Amino acid sequence: MAPVMLLAGGYEGKLNTLAFDPEAATLEIVASNTEAGEAPTWIAFSNDSKHFYTIDEHSDQNGFVASFDLDLQTGIATRTSSVPSGGHAPASTVILYPAEEHKSSQDHPPRLVTAHYFGENVSSIPIDPVSGKLEADLGARQLISFKGHGTPGPVKSRQQQHHPHEANLDPTGRFIVVPDLGTDEIHVLRINAAGDLVADHKQGVTTLSAGAGPRHVLFNPLGDKTILYIMNELSNSISVYNFIYPAEGSKNLFPVLEPLQPDLSILPAQPFPHQSDFTNWHSAELGLSPDKSALFASNRAEPHDPVGADPQAMGEEDLLAVFELDASTGLVKSPTERPKLIASGGRAPRHFSFSHLGKQAKTGLPAGREYVAVALHDSDEVVISEWLGGAELKEVVRKKGVGKPGIVVFV
Repeated sequence: MAPVMLLAGGYEGKLNTLAFDPEAATLEIVASNTEAGEAPTWIAFSNDSKHFYTIDEHSDQNGFVASFDLDLQTGIATRTSSVPSGGHAPASTVILYPAEEHKSSQDHPPRLVTAHYFGENVSSIPIDPVSGKLEADLGARQLISFKGHGTPGPVKSRQQQHHPHEANLDPTGRFIVVPDLGTDEIHVLRINAAGDLVADHKQGVTTLSAGAGPRHVLFNPLGDKTILYIMNELSNSISVYNFIYPAEGSKNLFPVLEPLQPDLSILPAQPFPHQSDFTNWHSAELGLSPDKSALFASNRAEPHDPVGADPQAMGEEDLLAVFELDASTGLVKSPTERPKLIASGGRAPRHFSFSHLGKQAKTGLPAGREYVAVALHDSDEVVISEWLGGAELKEVVRKKGVGKPGIVVFV
């Protein structure tokens, strides 16, 4: 069985392609690229896995996004285009594909939608549907600004302004959801027939608990309803919402977010022995098991300093919180109890991903097995474990010296 590839980007300015062989328990860097900027900490793959897109978290006020082709045999990534993203400090990006009736039309190309943490905006850039290159003409770029439409939250050190932290496409492909860490809001942008983003700063906004600091969201479609999980970075909690789509013919063109289980803590009962409180703790990523029975959430217990962090001043390893879910409703089974806390494998698990989300991994890994890859930037490693069900992970292999990874995804 041929190794399965993963792609990791991080704070040393590298994109590393890793080859994972679960039978031999090996994980090796097979290719590296340094053309994605200083901090390529988000990666979005095209549907066919032939192209992928990166942001540079540390780019200037104009932002930076790039497109790459990936050779699935060698793991070599080749940059094909790079353009200003349209805002300061891009944080995440997602590919928006045209509606089925427009897929053959040159007037409705795919778009790269990017959230800018300091830019207080979201941009949409056309993608060439054949080459995968980003449109260089800045006149074709769309910008949606949130400035002046919300009030910063109470955490003065982190909530001075709008901080859009993610752009996430809903399961129907009709809406972009943007968690705003700075104003404790969830913005929903509508996608019109032309593929443009449409904002409504009243109907399209949901306010969360003060100081929550929403960072990421995760959809869980369940037949006739859709559950939305929200990762609140500043309060170290998750919130569970019902994502209610507008009825056909309704004057309200935006979904309604109905709170079901807000503010479920992912913290342990006590901080680590070298800490007096949870001041430095800040949560990072969400992930759903393939059978939808477990919701995973990662926590970072130290100040965010991936470039200059002092390993001697840290705990041994950070934690993953795992909530048991009712697979039929998507709700947390025991919302008044703490989730099960397990070791993440290292320090600062900024991102993790399940293997079934990768097209190559889905078909290339042993049948019936599921793996979780964790990107740990402070301990500078990627750890892969086999998921055994529920909150059970069994470490298979780890690789150190991976460029202080902020993201890792199965190809």
